[in-house]
Amino acid sequence: MSKAVTEIDNRLVMESGSLKDKEKQDLKEELDKLNKYKLDVLFTIHNLHIIYNDFIKALEYVKQHTQLTEEIFKKNHKCYAYALLLEAQCMSKLPN
Repeated sequence: MSKAVTEIDNRLVMESGSLKDKEKQDLKEELDKLNKYKLDVLFTIHNLHIIYNDFIKALEYVKQHTQLTEEIFKKNHKCYAYALLLEAQCMSKLPN
């Protein structure tokens, strides 16, 4: 999934001058869908690690989730606040 996101992003940057507006819009929509799907996947993997009490691994995925949420929604969006809350909850379960 990350490879597909990178390829689309690179295509948008490298071929921006030669792409038609419709093609650019289609690529941006596909990139947006992939990133939102990736958010769901990261959230699910985080939850699986929480269920099995592997908080260190869960923290790894929730940090990726927070970073991607910031990229998609920006810092002033409620989804970013929720992502930070998830990260804080995960950190609170880590042993000293």
